[in-house]
Amino acid sequence: MTVVSNSINGSLKSVQVFTSGTAATYTKPANIRNILVECLGGGGGGGGVTCLAGAFASSAGGGGAGGYCRRLITSAAGTYTYTVGPGGAGGTSFSVNGSAGTATTFSGGTMSAGGGAGGGSSAAFSVAVASGSGGAGGSSSGGDINFTGQAGTIGVIYSTAVAFGGIGGSSHYGANGVATASAANTVAGTTAVANSGSGGGGASGTNSGTSASGGAGGSGLIIVYEYS
Repeated sequence: MTVVSNSINGSLKSVQVFTSGTAATYTKPANIRNILVECLGGGGGGGGVTCLAGAFASSAGGGGAGGYCRRLITSAAGTYTYTVGPGGAGGTSFSVNGSAGTATTFSGGTMSAGGGAGGGSSAAFSVAVASGSGGAGGSSSGGDINFTGQAGTIGVIYSTAVAFGGIGGSSHYGANGVATASAANTVAGTTAVANSGSGGGGASGTNSGTSASGGAGGSGLIIVYEYS
């Protein structure tokens, strides 16, 4: 076990939350000495499907959640550069996997919460099978605490009438995306909660000659706690 010990003299004065920004600038308020920074990477998008009419089913994988890191910065500098990573788009059809989320960084990349990988797409099958692969969770570095995001789950076909899209990975701060399908239907994957860093759900379908898109991953987040 690693113990990180940093004393903070003073009290919490303010909190800033950043939900977007690329190479943007954080400016420390004048009365602040120490900051506690949390970074969450963008989630990966769910995979897409193309299902055939007749006795066929498709099920794509869910996207992985973004990584998370936290760091106490004592005697903080006046400004830091940051980027909040957006979530990945869902795949639009078979052979189109979900896109990976983008890393969230603070202080020019000293802290980095990686984006989750996209879920795998799915072709049409006439038998029960595990189909589209789940996306891996994003890794993190540069924090006192560094977590890897939860992976998305695989898409599963139980029969040619029942298929479930993969569940997106759940992040440190939010809910994931999930999708189900019924007979003669194609269902898009659900989109993850905004700024949750969670993965999007995989699309699925049965007995349908159409394509469906995976859900988009949730964008990342930065929270800065400011101490006097």
